[in-house]
This record gives sequence, structure tokens and C-alpha cells, in this order.
Amino acid sequence: MIFGKIHIQTTEVPFHLVDAGHAVYHANYLVLFDQARSEALKQAGYSAVELWNDGFALALYENTSRYFRPATYGQKISIFTTALAATGTSIKVQQHMVPITSLSADLLKTEFFPATTPIPDEKLRIHTVEMTLVCIKLNPPRPTRIPQRLVETLNLAVAKSRAR
Repeated sequence: MIFGKIHIQTTEVPFHLVDAGHAVYHANYLVLFDQARSEALKQAGYSAVELWNDGFALALYENTSRYFRPATYGQKISIFTTALAATGTSIKVQQHMVPITSLSADLLKTEFFPATTPIPDEKLRIHTVEMTLVCIKLNPPRPTRIPQRLVETLNLAVAKSRAR
């Protein structure tokens, strides 16, 4: 989730996230997206556990989802994650879920790519989500500024706005 880069996580749809029709239950797409964001944070160098240990968390404030087709049990998928923008307290993230068969093998060699990396066309997508995550201080729970370590780790543009 480094600003200006795309993180790609590959996974397989587990049984516990599907409904009786063997498709991912609609709310569980957010679980898969959350796992991909958590992995992107970890790969960037500041895991969700470290964020919590520092007394912060990123909470979902708003999300807009678009379903194109179902993801099914056992299907291999990739999730593209990128940070689009940031304010002092929030990060806007975009994620795309695609079947792994629609990806070039070259894209699976590393985890972070330049933001110019082409995202598979809508015809190939399973689901797309755009969300706003707000930074909260854990004790007591309340919105707060994004900690400087996270700003630096993710190379967020908010770092420039703080200097003004």
C-alpha cells in the first residue's frame, strides 16, 4: 500500500468464506481485501500488529464496492492494492480482485510495482473496492492523525502537506 506503487497479493479462496453455492459470501470479499491490505502494510515494513502495538489502527470509514462476477472456493486470485490519497487522518485505498489466470507470470515475481502497472480490464475483474480508512488511536478509541512512521513507510503525500 505504498503511495505511488501497487501491491499484488496472490491467494486461494478458502472454504470458510464461501456460501452454499461455493461462491464468496458478499461480506467476505471485505475479509479478502483486508488480508491483502494487511499484507501490503507488512511488506512495506509496518505491520498491522506493529501499528496496534504503537497504539493505532486503521478503521474502515467508507467503502464503495463493485461486483463483476463471483469468486469461488479454491479459485486462485490476486488482489491489487494501492493508496490513492491521504489526509491528515485518513487514507483512500483502491483494490481490484482478479483471477490469477488473467495475470502475466511477470507480475507474480515481486510484490510492489510502479503505479503505472496496468490493472486488468473490468472484463477480467471479480470485484473492485474503493475505501477510506481512518486512523484511530486505540486508547481511548478516537480519530487521530496518521502516525509519522506510517506516513514515512507508505510514502504518503500527507507528509508534504504537514510541512506547510
